Amino acid sequence: MSGKGHGPETPWDSESQLREEEDERRHRSGHSEVDRTHEARPRPETERHHAPRRPDSTLPHTAGKVSLEEILERNPKADRRRAQRSPRAQLFVTISHWAMTLLLVLNLISGMRIGWGYQESPLGGMTGALGALFQKISPVSTMFGINLILLHVWSAFALLFVAGTYIAYMVRSRSTQRLTVTRADLRKLMAGLLSGHFWRNKPALWSANVLVYWTSFVFIAVLAVTGFAMYRLDLRLVPMLGGYDVTRLVHASVAYLLIPYVVLHSVLQWFFGRFWTIFKVQIARRHVLAGLAALGIALPIAAATYLADEVPETLTVRRIVDVPAPVLDGDPSDPIWALASPVTVRTAKATNAPGHVSDITVRAVYDGTYVYFQFQWDDPDASYKRYPLMKTEGGWKVLHTPLAFEHADENVYYEDKLSIYITDVKNGSCATTCHIGTNQFSPTNEKHGLHYTENGEYGDVWHWKSIRTNHMGDLKGEPGWADDM
Repeated sequence: MSGKGHGPETPWDSESQLREEEDERRHRSGHSEVDRTHEARPRPETERHHAPRRPDSTLPHTAGKVSLEEILERNPKADRRRAQRSPRAQLFVTISHWAMTLLLVLNLISGMRIGWGYQESPLGGMTGALGALFQKISPVSTMFGINLILLHVWSAFALLFVAGTYIAYMVRSRSTQRLTVTRADLRKLMAGLLSGHFWRNKPALWSANVLVYWTSFVFIAVLAVTGFAMYRLDLRLVPMLGGYDVTRLVHASVAYLLIPYVVLHSVLQWFFGRFWTIFKVQIARRHVLAGLAALGIALPIAAATYLADEVPETLTVRRIVDVPAPVLDGDPSDPIWALASPVTVRTAKATNAPGHVSDITVRAVYDGTYVYFQFQWDDPDASYKRYPLMKTEGGWKVLHTPLAFEHADENVYYEDKLSIYITDVKNGSCATTCHIGTNQFSPTNEKHGLHYTENGEYGDVWHWKSIRTNHMGDLKGEPGWADDM
């Protein structure tokens, strides 16, 4: 551990340290500025027997407010990389840095794996150009025993918690001024780039470092907004961001940009001479208190966010009393439905729906024996065809979209479908039952499908199809308009 005088308080702050060292050198020299200007004055014999004075410091005068860049410009020897004692980061900075690094790696790997699992992924998916390679090198279903989707979501929330705590720490420790960007910083950056010696120009490197810090803040903000918009579709943020497809594209693009960002950030830190700072720690009481205060602010906010996210939306099933049960004929005009309280569920990736988002209104009633559900949604392009046949001069032809039929991804000549998943798991959804990396093309010795339950979970899937199951009751004498799978 290091005390006062062993390095800057943060990885990028060394101005105050240089000032302290210069003050200490002047104090050890045994002369004031007044003494140096009157050395020729004759002194009594008794005053001349003193220790030999040390040579004057080569550092520039820093009695006033002088920036680190000015010190380095006037005296390159002030570079802390040449000092005997290497700079150290504050304890809270080191903890926050490595926590964000670990969470970012987990979030990026799990997010890329989710992206590769999309059917329409040009590189991944079951039929993408690199799908077979990704299938071999990517984690299947879980990482460290945690479902990939759950790992991605919760690592994202944890990353936001750490980032928010760090911002609060910066404010409490009054360190935010070190991240200000001025026109002078931009001029120094441009001068360094045009000089041809950018990697040896400390002021230009510092300005570039500050801009890179702000780039990371922007990246995290964009990922937080787009990720939260997709996670909570019910808040209807996706339309404000240009639709679901645009939101997902922006989210994925910025996530991939984090890879070159990390490389650039590391290179700049290396040439600026602060690469190893984050591996070393110092403790200052003021910064410890600022970190604890930041935690005190962030923890209640994180707890409230978690509890709010855990509250499920409740569908009230009304008991049928003195009213006939609804007839399963697809006609929503039964009187009992007007008495049932609806719940709207917003779904994503609704093919052919505006913005690929569709709102499903759900109602339910109970007659003591059966539960009756009604699902309604707007569909401007109702599809009642599934690979229709067309008679031609050469015979009957199956209408289909080229390549889509072979890839089992037909969306033009296909019927409307709706799937409902009913489970006893609290807030259970695809996040717990979807196992990425397992599909119908997987080897036979792997899990039997993309959806399956574990650890005693129960799940019941209903699958309605506008052609094949509409209307099952008339054709097969079965109750209901859906396949109970």
